[in-house]
Amino acid sequence: MRRLKAAIVIFFVSLSLYSAPSELYLGGNFFGGMDFLTQSTGKRFPTMIKGSSTSYVSSMTRFGLGVEMTYFPYSPLKLGISAGYHVLMPVGYCLTDSLSGVAGDDVAYINYSFLGRHDISLALSYFWMIGQEFGMYFDAGGTVSIHTIPDRNDKNSRLDVNYSSFTEIGTYADAGLLLFHGNSYYKIGARALLLFPESTPDISVAITFSGGFLFSFS
Repeated sequence: MRRLKAAIVIFFVSLSLYSAPSELYLGGNFFGGMDFLTQSTGKRFPTMIKGSSTSYVSSMTRFGLGVEMTYFPYSPLKLGISAGYHVLMPVGYCLTDSLSGVAGDDVAYINYSFLGRHDISLALSYFWMIGQEFGMYFDAGGTVSIHTIPDRNDKNSRLDVNYSSFTEIGTYADAGLLLFHGNSYYKIGARALLLFPESTPDISVAITFSGGFLFSFS
């Protein structure tokens, strides 16, 4: 009897969720940020190191593009799941000498071979609405970052380029302003990402701009 009652309750809960109004957000985003790297990670970028043998990349400026998706199973309560993918490429870096601890000047970086960081993220998302067209968003979740590393980055070289990669796993949080216009949405915010190749994390911070379309279901 108890099993029958439980089955009935589950059935009606599932039916109510199925018929509940839901929302799906699909869009793209732009990232502009900086990585602060540990020595072990910074030494993995040999094509970028132009200093002494004891130098490593201690910080890196990156720009990138991506796609995002957020789903709210019950739209009146905007609590749901967000997933995204983006790729970031370096545009500048700074070298630090591991013996003296002295950091050099920022150096512009030119990609003759592809060098990028691929981020795949999954998070819990919440939209706090202030009226119908304005609000704030909050995300917190996990990220898998895959770095693609070329073995050379030579100008006008016809030599074959071999690639290797390494993966970092971490956690991130972001927050910002949210604006609606019709069926489109726009977000501007900030993101902090901690990646753990070892006990000391790599830290990445970024300003983000996003936009896309809202699809409602009922």
